[in-house]
Amino acid sequence: HDIYVVARHVVFKDKQLWKYKNGAYAIQDKTTGKPWFGHRSERWVDQFCETVWKYNADVASELVELGVDEIQFDYIRFPTDGGNLENMKWNHRLPGQEPADALESFLKRVRDQVDAPLSIDIYGRMGWYHLTNRLGQDIRMISHYVDVICPMFYPSHFENAFLNFEPND
Repeated sequence: HDIYVVARHVVFKDKQLWKYKNGAYAIQDKTTGKPWFGHRSERWVDQFCETVWKYNADVASELVELGVDEIQFDYIRFPTDGGNLENMKWNHRLPGQEPADALESFLKRVRDQVDAPLSIDIYGRMGWYHLTNRLGQDIRMISHYVDVICPMFYPSHFENAFLNFEPND
């Protein structure tokens, strides 16, 4: 019927993988030693963990085998909300690794493994602000691994100070 199927694949905000093996793949809370809870009890897995990358690449491969035409990755970033962001600890992070390094390693793995178009949702403001050390979403790097980048815009990203320099118009 000429239907093009795109599967939305949530990557790093994963409740099931977060609790699997007693939180072995979760971001840890360095104050409690337990898996970290984000804003509204969001559950995030360790973006630096190769097992997490493999799991998500395998899911994407299986979706393609089942007939999905394109994989669109969402929540492929680091947490941004919550009063306890400073408590996050990544047990799988190697010395010197930055958030963009984790996302690049994941995207490279998927690109090598999945034979289908790949798209990715990113914060729209990443076109103006380069917060790669916080979110990991480096547009230049991402563009080497995906076919489509979908900037997602939210009203909260356009505060009064947004681009508030001459010429304002």
